[in-house]
Amino acid sequence: MHILTNGGTLHHMVRQDLNSRWLYLVLAIVSIVFILLRFVNLGYDTPLFYSNLGTSELTDPYMYTSFARNKVLYGTWNLYDSERLISIQSSLVSGMAYLVFSIAGVSRVTANIAALILQLTGLVFFLFGLRKLLSRNEMILTIFLLAVTNLFFFGGRAPYLETGVVFASGLIVFAHFRYGWSTQGALGVGFLLAIAVFGGKLTAVAIAAPLIVDHLIYSRKEALRNGLAMGGGFSAGLMFYAGMFSNWSPVALINYYKTITSAVGISPSMPSSLGGAMQSIFSYGDTGIAPFHPFLLLLASVGVALAATQVTRKSDTQGERGKGRVLTFMIVWIIAGLGMLIPFEYRPYRYFIPYLIPVCVLAAYGIAQLVNGEVKLQLRRKRGAFAVVILVFVGGYVFEQASFWWAHYNQAVTIGTKWFSLGMTVTGIVCELIVSALLYRKSITLPRIPSYISVTVLLSSFLVFQSYLIYQGMYYPRKILERQNMDIAQILGDKAVLAGNFAPAFTIDNTHKNFYPYGGLRSINKDVISAAGITHLADPQPLVRVAIQHLRTPDTLRVMKVWAREATYMIYSLQLPNYTPTDYELAMSSRTRNRLDSALFYLDRFLGEFPNNLTAQLERANIYATIGKVELAVKELKRLSQEYNNLFYVHYLVGQSYVPIAKITRDRNIFQNMREEYEKVIELNPFVATKLHLYELINLIKRTENSLKTAP
Repeated sequence: MHILTNGGTLHHMVRQDLNSRWLYLVLAIVSIVFILLRFVNLGYDTPLFYSNLGTSELTDPYMYTSFARNKVLYGTWNLYDSERLISIQSSLVSGMAYLVFSIAGVSRVTANIAALILQLTGLVFFLFGLRKLLSRNEMILTIFLLAVTNLFFFGGRAPYLETGVVFASGLIVFAHFRYGWSTQGALGVGFLLAIAVFGGKLTAVAIAAPLIVDHLIYSRKEALRNGLAMGGGFSAGLMFYAGMFSNWSPVALINYYKTITSAVGISPSMPSSLGGAMQSIFSYGDTGIAPFHPFLLLLASVGVALAATQVTRKSDTQGERGKGRVLTFMIVWIIAGLGMLIPFEYRPYRYFIPYLIPVCVLAAYGIAQLVNGEVKLQLRRKRGAFAVVILVFVGGYVFEQASFWWAHYNQAVTIGTKWFSLGMTVTGIVCELIVSALLYRKSITLPRIPSYISVTVLLSSFLVFQSYLIYQGMYYPRKILERQNMDIAQILGDKAVLAGNFAPAFTIDNTHKNFYPYGGLRSINKDVISAAGITHLADPQPLVRVAIQHLRTPDTLRVMKVWAREATYMIYSLQLPNYTPTDYELAMSSRTRNRLDSALFYLDRFLGEFPNNLTAQLERANIYATIGKVELAVKELKRLSQEYNNLFYVHYLVGQSYVPIAKITRDRNIFQNMREEYEKVIELNPFVATKLHLYELINLIKRTENSLKTAP
């Protein structure tokens, strides 16, 4: 009987091991698929489900690569001899973009390829650094989670400075865990930290916290020596960066960092009242990622909780290669990163991209623990206080993220989101304090089967939800910005210099020069215009008008409307005497002066040279409607709607063009055409329907249709 029991147990263990191998094989294959998907349709716009989280995906990525673009296209990094953005010129993203541009040319696609190279190379270094410290299953799970997480997926497809931080962080983790306990290794880690901070982004300094904590806990005898070595390496890295990449201009660097730190701004609610300060402090996780990563955050929280209640054991923390070292490093990294965001009002979701790496490591650890067998939880007195702090942090964070998720999908709580978040955070902290008190008194063994089922449900939900978001992000945007770049290339003259926060995004796929005014168009004065040769301004219309008033330049010309993501932006010409306008611009000038026949003449001549220019075709249809040639206008609009059937913004603009025609004719068929165009917008891009008030417009049009008879 005893032998049979052992045989049955052995058979069960072998069977379980085979099942586990199949599971991780499937995860590895899925990871490869999602990594390769990153290279598909790199010219597509960023996902529209991020649209309510700011416009930095338009203003920032191609500004970071603009210096490399200048070098390849015009032979000089800095077209305007300005020190205002000298740090960006010398960033890791800029350097990689220059290498890729030199080989494959300048475009949105090649800029995004540069970002992917940085992200994936950094990830490889990171994983090799932890290769001997994590199990095979934990490594596979980490890769899987990072491959499928939508923010890491799409964040790696745009050249943010955070992508440079991912690359540098991978190098730091590799150097630290492989060589960091030697003096030379610590020196190298400090050097790489300086490159991450100054060649990547200032927020990369957060990784210094886990480096210091790791030395204090796990190498106490060498902690002071290694700390001094890291400090020396950091100083050497700063000098190297300032000397080699910034032309020994410390004043320019200081001024640049003063500018960007003032731009993020201390939250005004912090100093104003105790309640405001509490809101800012307890909203440490408000980066806008909760609605898109709920299951990943839950899995990571499970991993942190398991690590906090097991890593405190002596057997887990002994030795250079103890897993406790890795888990402590990741936990401190996340806390330091989120802690840095507390005082600031500006906390865009892209700031969180580098911290997805430790999040996924901790989630992978939690999954592996629950899948492998029964888990025993207990808090020990030694280092127990540290574990309680971690549990309290996790409890507050999970409940806080739940509040953000709820507010995102439930408009009823939007008004009091911050106070709702504060209440949820406090609730989470109280719950974790109660759990900590129980774990001090006795150990708790998690039942195996319920744990396995729970983690399976969470992991499956994570995969389904992330796959759905990535599908949406790959399917809905289309190549709208690429198309707009082509129109701009034809509409503006060869000597045009486009200035504005959105100018780099509007020129990445053409050869026009751009000028990025850090601080907005209002920072531009007539001396800057003269020195940089600026001929056009591009920004949201209210900002352009303010800039024009500030410049006291009354003779500006509204040239064109540019659609980007879910909004429109305007390009104005300063009509300077040294700039030769194109036929399209002459047409717009004639239209402004109500010389519509001349406007049509210039438009026809322009379209004879550039027959596929969508902006010009829409303008011609609008002029037809204005001069009463309704049949020609309708014919043109229907043709455009059919020709560009898969571009939602074309249907929106065509729908807008029907408005004056409908007012003139009061024809029910025209109202029907308008309604169908707006309905097509919703079909192609449901994310903008509310923002553009399409449902209200469609209902209004339907009521008007019902009140009209079809014109004979």
